[in-house]
Amino acid sequence: MNKIFFYLAFLFVGLFVATSVGCTSDPEEVCEQYEACENTATTCCTDETSCYYEYNGVEYPDTEKGLEDLLAAMCPQSSKAEIRSMRSELKSKTSKLINEARQAALCN
Repeated sequence: MNKIFFYLAFLFVGLFVATSVGCTSDPEEVCEQYEACENTATTCCTDETSCYYEYNGVEYPDTEKGLEDLLAAMCPQSSKAEIRSMRSELKSKTSKLINEARQAALCN
């Protein structure tokens, strides 16, 4: 009977240690600066593929409309061709940032 209590106590202590030391489920956020038209915005992504952009205290969602609004705010004098090029570059950087956030969230 004493052995059963000993093993149960050992099991509970082991479970407690495993859950307190294990990986967290909170998403890791990774941010990076993006410069365009002599202005700087911040792009942030989590491992859950959720991203947003921030410029002058305003957050823009990671959508086509959000990118359009962000680039219009950052570069009001740019042509449509320049905006398309910047949008493509920013999408590529955002994709890389998502992968960095996923890697940061992995347990080692």
